[in-house]
Amino acid sequence: MRFHLLGPVEAVVAERNVVPPGRGRLVLAALLLRANSTVSRNDLVDALWESDLPANPEAALQTTVSRLRSALDSCRNQITTEPHGYRITIDPAQLDLLQFRTTVDDAVQEQDAPTRVELLRKALTQWRGEPLSGLPPSALVRDNAPALTEERLRAIELLSTDQIELAQHAEIVPQLTSLARRYPARERLAVLLMEAQYRSGHQAEALHVYHRIRTYLADELGVDPGPDLRRLYDEVLNSGEPRTTRRRREHHRPRQLPTDITRFTGRTADLAVLDTLVPDAAQPPVVIVALDGPGGVGKTALAVHWAHSVKHQFPDGQLYLNLRGHGPGRPLESSMAIETVLRSIGITDQQIPTDLDGRSAMLRTVLAGKRMLLLLDNAFDASQIRPLLPGSGSLVLITSRTQLRGLVVREGANRLTLDQLPRSEAADLLTQIIGDRARLAPTAITDLVRRCNGLPLALVIAAERATRSPDARLDDLVAELSGERDQLDFLGSDDDPSTDIRSVFSWSYHALSPDAAALLRLLATFPGADIGVPAAAALADLSQSQTLRLLDQLIDTSQLMNRRPGRYELHDLMRTYVAELAEELDPPEVRSAALHRLVDNYLQSAVAARPWLQAGEPAIDFPTGPSEPEAIGDARSALAWHETEGRNLVAVAKLAVDQGFDDLCWRFAYAAWVGPHRGNNWQDLLEIQQAGLLAAQRAGALIGQAHGHSGIGGAHRGAGRQDEAIAEQLKALKLFRQIGDPSGQAATLRNLSAVCLDAGRHTEALAYGSSAQVTDKSTGQPGNTAKSAYQVALTLLALGKYDEAVVVGTEACALFREVGQRRAEAGALHLLATAWGRLGEHKAAIDAARAAVEIRATMGDHAFQAVALEQLGDLLLSIGRRTEADRAWLEALGILDDLGDPAADVLRSRLGDLAVGGNLWPTPGPLRVR
Repeated sequence: MRFHLLGPVEAVVAERNVVPPGRGRLVLAALLLRANSTVSRNDLVDALWESDLPANPEAALQTTVSRLRSALDSCRNQITTEPHGYRITIDPAQLDLLQFRTTVDDAVQEQDAPTRVELLRKALTQWRGEPLSGLPPSALVRDNAPALTEERLRAIELLSTDQIELAQHAEIVPQLTSLARRYPARERLAVLLMEAQYRSGHQAEALHVYHRIRTYLADELGVDPGPDLRRLYDEVLNSGEPRTTRRRREHHRPRQLPTDITRFTGRTADLAVLDTLVPDAAQPPVVIVALDGPGGVGKTALAVHWAHSVKHQFPDGQLYLNLRGHGPGRPLESSMAIETVLRSIGITDQQIPTDLDGRSAMLRTVLAGKRMLLLLDNAFDASQIRPLLPGSGSLVLITSRTQLRGLVVREGANRLTLDQLPRSEAADLLTQIIGDRARLAPTAITDLVRRCNGLPLALVIAAERATRSPDARLDDLVAELSGERDQLDFLGSDDDPSTDIRSVFSWSYHALSPDAAALLRLLATFPGADIGVPAAAALADLSQSQTLRLLDQLIDTSQLMNRRPGRYELHDLMRTYVAELAEELDPPEVRSAALHRLVDNYLQSAVAARPWLQAGEPAIDFPTGPSEPEAIGDARSALAWHETEGRNLVAVAKLAVDQGFDDLCWRFAYAAWVGPHRGNNWQDLLEIQQAGLLAAQRAGALIGQAHGHSGIGGAHRGAGRQDEAIAEQLKALKLFRQIGDPSGQAATLRNLSAVCLDAGRHTEALAYGSSAQVTDKSTGQPGNTAKSAYQVALTLLALGKYDEAVVVGTEACALFREVGQRRAEAGALHLLATAWGRLGEHKAAIDAARAAVEIRATMGDHAFQAVALEQLGDLLLSIGRRTEADRAWLEALGILDDLGDPAADVLRSRLGDLAVGGNLWPTPGPLRVR
């Protein structure tokens, strides 16, 4: 399948566009414009509906994407659902835009002019008309079509420049004449047309072009032609030698870029972003680009490589200066930096002012009207940079470990933060350096990428070590990196601090304030993947506002990464380095106290989340901790906290048991049980509960042991290990009876009923459930009584006793509603819909199913919402309401596709004949249940 954007938007198979007009084509265009990247749901909704939003935009979007996938048929899997949006994954050869850009990039890299001309001509053949044509008027078209047209014009201008150099000026005059009329304010086209006409011997026509654009600029924009046009006009008017053939003196055209890296690999997405920032020839303002990121991430390598790729667009020269912002010694003073630059462009010592302001003014004067590239490497901060900025016409490319936010705010700099290399690009870098051995050992290369955490400097050092012993096995090299300290030792260098990982990290660390450095050391002791502000504040024993300011300093200096809002993480190698410092500088009792506060904070947050997700009151006491936990005030925020923390909860449980915080640990395991259980994360649940059980056994806490066995049983049940689940629940029941805890006994009886029901042991399931119901009623806790009633109703349903299931299920549903457990109420409604459906009570069944769908949608339980929608569709179909059933199924399918749930394929298979027949596509919209 081929995709087209550079003309009518199409997905073409056998010369036929398979995507009908309408919103599906808009979604396709939005995804293709950012091919191989995630497009957020908000962006897609904005593209589809600028103002007149449907009642349920998310569901409508899911429907549109599902229809688009159906239209793409065998290529449907190229559209994947991501956590926050959708992505289309395609080979560059499938999309005309990517082919065009790739070929233009190849041309820019090519040194041979005739070959460059052929490549640019090939690139321009991808264009079939106006970009994004055939789409309805929308912000998507308005925002992107002009930019695509700009790319085409730039390619034409590059091609015309080479053709003039190759004396092909006569053949390009007609096209340039047409384009100059279509884009009357584009000065670069006018320059090329004047040169082509002048080189063709048509001096009068060349002068006419100048007068025409000068008049247009004055009348329409109130400005004069730029310096390039004026200079060329003077040359043509005076019959001077054309500008393109004149030799300039070398000392006024500095060529100072460091040697390009021949093995440069990857950074495809970053290079594409940088390419969009090159100023047009007629664009007067200075363009500032700031690359930031941690030490060793490859900022300088990327900057130098890209600068070489665009240097031909800066004919007045390229300047390079190392500002020594981070490294041995002091940063270079701005005054000395300007003096170095002025000397590079031919200014003598006698002409250079002595004060900073005077030097800065002279630099702006000398660079005025010139098109130069300034690469300012390793900057310390924005104040060091500002005096070096030219006034107009040039591009300033800066690298720094600091984010230089001030330049963004005051000077409008474009900031690009570099992260570690993606795994594929990191593997390519290792393979390029190591050679054939890497290709023969893909597993070792994958391990090496993981241990170097994608950090380019670490990858290059490791690859260089591999080349020292060409006969050694790469598996042995990976083994040398097995320990954390071994990693830093392995990635060290005795003769060059700039290629020693510890030295590179130390330059950033020693520039921190004492408070920020202390927080960084504590963060390195946290075993989780990332951390939020409340937990970090607990570690540091500071207020959240104080901690947030320090975290911001660490982000600004590239010590931490901030990939998700409110979450902070350390690069693995940086974590290892800072953990060494923590062991060296922070006494054990200080680290232990910080970790105790951290575990307590997680406990308090889990306790705050639990009642929103679990009916019934907790059976144990929780001490109030000193730290401020997460702000959790409803079921959505409770669920979001669990989803955000994920495997961190396992790490905290293991940390607590390893540190001997036993009372905290078993209570945390109990409080955190509900999140992994609701998310079906059975291995996480098992590991947390095993840690809690061990802690409770060491502490002699029988109630903690009982809950630990019950939690482990729940994990086994979820994973399908029914015999192990029953054994653990029986251990829990024995302990609850020993300590006289009726609520715990009832909960365990419910669990036994559930796992026996799973195993098909219905009689035992009913007996356990009924015992739980009697026990719960005796305690007077309606939430727990509701759960027992629900379990009994499930068993009666399995036994085919539908009338009894309705009676008990109705009781459970009312109790769940009474205690405000809406998710559990939705489960009971689902049960009642099934029972009523089996009894032939269709209206009652459909009403119950609709109510379940509405609750699931309101609570954000999308997986269960899809189940309820599928059930609703089945019930509607059973009474012949096919259109409504189709709508419910289609909405369920969209949700399952979004979640990446395998159940989507099962549902799609059920609806396969209907979808192939085309009846699903024209459905007017999703079933609106909210």
